[in-house]
Amino acid sequence: MSAVTRLRAQGFDVRLTPKQSIGITPADKLPDEWRDWITANRQQVVSELQAEATNDERNEQLAERWQWFLSLADEHGIHPDVVGAEFPTVADRLDVVKPETHDDGRLRACMATLCNDLQVQDRQAAYGDSLWLPEDAVGDAIAEGETA
Repeated sequence: MSAVTRLRAQGFDVRLTPKQSIGITPADKLPDEWRDWITANRQQVVSELQAEATNDERNEQLAERWQWFLSLADEHGIHPDVVGAEFPTVADRLDVVKPETHDDGRLRACMATLCNDLQVQDRQAAYGDSLWLPEDAVGDAIAEGETA
């Protein structure tokens, strides 16, 4: 388990400040032995936090790319949620947008193929007739007390 993970498991917020310092709150609750260990292993902790920041940035880029991919459905008369239902997990979505070989042209071709799929077209028709909703919308409706 990484040092950062251990600190967080103990209830500490650990982050890298804009000046590349290690920020820990609540600092007054940090035991002296941990403080000494962090000081002695500063570079390791900073490296872990930098790796997290890089991963966060990459994940944000991939999320934006996924949204762009979904927006292509509009060009084919299909609602983005209808196409999105074909990729129910994060892993499924990453399989589409993460590979470097999946450039804009390939993703456009993939979307064209998806939008011509009969199951997607049937789902779009059901969506247009209010007979199909994305799974998250169904959950939201149930949470708000709406019933069919």
